[in-house]
Amino acid sequence: IAAAVARGDTTPSEQLELVIARIGATEDQLQAWSRLELDVARREAEQLTAEAKAARLRGVLHGVPVAVKDEVNIKRMPTQARG
Repeated sequence: IAAAVARGDTTPSEQLELVIARIGATEDQLQAWSRLELDVARREAEQLTAEAKAARLRGVLHGVPVAVKDEVNIKRMPTQARG
């Protein structure tokens, strides 16, 4: 995905929408997501898309959608983390 973003073959926004569609297709069976911040994710993806189009990649995973287990503390997000 990162290589395709760097080449301009896809965008972070397109990749995010593919992930959201996949979650929608499987969540009833898997029930793996405790929380989805779609507005935040879409805003971030739009920013990453603009940066990629300007050839300003942040790093090797620029634009690759990532899920974070809710046992990891994240600023401004409630989690299940203890400690």
